[in-house]
Formats: sequence, C-alpha cells, structure tokens
Amino acid sequence: MPLSALALAASPLDALVPAAAASSPSGWFAISLGVFENLILAITLLVTVVTAYLIWSQARAHFEVDKVHRFIERWNEPAMSDSVASVDELLDELASAEQPAEVAAGLRVKAGPEAEAARAMHRPVYNLLQEIGATYKRGLLHDDLFDDLFASIVQRYYEGLAPYMLTMRAQLGRVSLLEDWEWLAAHTRVREARRAVPKAGRGTPVAIPHKRLLRGSRELLTDVAVFGYGSLVHPDSAARTVRGPWAPFQVARTWPANLRGYERAWNYRQEVELQDPQERAHLTFLGLSPREGRVCPGVLVPVLVDDLASLDKRERDYERVDVTDRIGYDAEFLRGRDPYKRVYTYVPRSPADDSTRAVVPASYVRLLARAKDVWGERYGAMFEGLDVLPSGIETLDRMYRFVDPEQNAAAGR
Repeated sequence: MPLSALALAASPLDALVPAAAASSPSGWFAISLGVFENLILAITLLVTVVTAYLIWSQARAHFEVDKVHRFIERWNEPAMSDSVASVDELLDELASAEQPAEVAAGLRVKAGPEAEAARAMHRPVYNLLQEIGATYKRGLLHDDLFDDLFASIVQRYYEGLAPYMLTMRAQLGRVSLLEDWEWLAAHTRVREARRAVPKAGRGTPVAIPHKRLLRGSRELLTDVAVFGYGSLVHPDSAARTVRGPWAPFQVARTWPANLRGYERAWNYRQEVELQDPQERAHLTFLGLSPREGRVCPGVLVPVLVDDLASLDKRERDYERVDVTDRIGYDAEFLRGRDPYKRVYTYVPRSPADDSTRAVVPASYVRLLARAKDVWGERYGAMFEGLDVLPSGIETLDRMYRFVDPEQNAAAGR
C-alpha cells in the first residue's frame, strides 16, 4: 500500500479540514477562533432572547396590574358607587326573602318609572363584572392582585344575585347572559377550594363540578341533569334541594325543556304528618305516567353526585329513571353547548290509580301556580295548567311534614 494511502487511513480527520490547516498550527488556531466566535454568537442570542422574555414578562405584569387598577378606579367612581348601593339593596331583599326567585321575577316585570330606574341603576354593576370576567378569562388580569381586590366581590354578587340572574335569562331567553361573570365566580370558588386544602394533604382532590371549568368552558357545572316536572319547576324549590357551595350556579343554569313519552299525573300518594305528629293523612302529589306521543314540559336542573343522593331521599318512593334520549332541548340552551350526557327523572314506583279519593296539599298547589310566573312570558306558557286539579280532587290547607326525617331534610323542610 502506498505511504500516502496509509497516511489517509491513519488520519481521517485530515479530510475534514483544509490542507493548509492540517499542515499549519495557525490553521488550527483559525478553526478554534471560528468555533469560539460561533459560541459567542449563540450565547449573545440566548441572552437576547432571555432579556426580551424578561422585558415582555415585566411589561405584561405591568399591563395586568394596571388593568386591575383601572377596574378599581371604575368601581370607585361616584356614578358606579350609586349603582353598587342599588345592587346592595337588591341583594339584601333577595337574602331576606323566603322565595327569592319569586321576588326577583316580580322585580323584573314590575312596571313604572321607579322600577325602570332601579333596573337601569343595576346594569353598570352587571356590565363591569361581566367585563372583568371576560378580561380575566383571557389571562389579562394579575392573579394575586385580583384575588386580593376583586375575588370576593365577584363571588358575593354572583351568588347573591343568582335567582335574579335566572329570571333575567328567562325573560330575555338568553341562557348565556353574563356568563363570563358567572365563569369567573365559579373559577374563584375553585381557587379558594384549592387554597383551603391543608399543606399536609396537597394530593387531596378538590371538588370541582366540571373539569372543563378551568379551561374556560361554557359548561361550568356538570354533564348530568334532573328533569323536574312538579315542584322542581319552581327555582326556589330546586334551590332547597341542590344545596351546597355550587347551588347558586345550578339554580342560575336551570332551564326549561320537554320530556317525550310521558305526561304529568296526580298519581303519587304518601302518608304525611300534620301539625300534630300523631295526626297523619295520605296526600297526593304529581308524578309521571308513560304515554307515547305525549310531551311533558319541565326544567333541567344540573346536578352533582351528592345532589342525586339527596334527590333520591327527597323522592323516596319514586324511581330514578334515565330519560337522556327523551329530552327535547330549547334551541337557546344548545347554542354553544352540548346536550347533557345523562338526564334522570323520577317516576312513582307504585302509582295510585284512584284519583277520586286524592287530597292535595294547598301549599303544593300554590307553589305550582307561582312557578310559571318565575319563568316569565317567554317560557311561563309552558307551565300553564301545572296547578290545575282534576275534578274530584280536594285540597288540604294545613302544614305537613314527611314521616321520614331524612326526606324532610332533603326537601329543605
């Protein structure tokens, strides 16, 4: 083998550098200098990128803080202070009412210049809280500063005004009305729940109604609902059943719907206690009867797992039935959201067939009569006749309680 070939085989690296570099120390120095220059350029580029990111982060943080301060300034403006005072009066009125949804519905339809002025006075507060929610959802508010200054305000006003919000939505036919404010109130409650978890139990899961809540989903609560066709049509009755920290959100998200293949019937009879526990009576309540081709109007109440357990106790002698495929949704409800994945309703296990001896609580009939007023002109017509009794049925105008204490507790009695 020629010596030149042996040299090439022994030094393959020489093929990767110029011949001059291979034969000259200055060539190797030039290559090293080039590598060093490239390294300096890379470090300079990295420093530039990091510096730009830090400047951007500082500018963003400044923007987020400034945005919170601007909202504070608007909240403290004299005109806004008058609106806040007006909304505070509404909050107090709803908090002291035995039937807050009825009070809210009455205020929504009350005529006259004074009532119109009061409603106009409320709007700046609603609109500002909606704007804060929309801004926060898009990541444009400083988290810690918002928590310190606005979180309690957003949550307090939403949860206190939930019955009023429901009547506004029903009157206008817009289930998505003020939903960014609603989302922010729910998001704030989740953050509070997470902070409440003790450090020793960081792995403890926090009860979040819907996993998509933290991703800005419009579906705040759950994929499960109960179809109510009797007392649950009245939002105040539903609120006494779906209790807990998420009840205001559930009440505000209740919405009318239809159930195909069933009709309402006075076919559920139960023994109850009257004022004297020793005095009892058999009273009749609404139930469902299967009837193909018929449609039963009612409402969809979003529920959590704990609510189903409570409802099972409330509807003690009813059977919980899956009617997911029989629900007819209002078009407005489906705008921007999916149907519930699971819908249940309650059907009497042993329906009474002799209505001639039926006695219905007068308070129950009055509750049904007022339910349609809560839903306003747009949806109230669905519940016309809800309180109409067949001939031969009598009413009993006396206080009553269920015999089962757990059933009373579940019904809010």
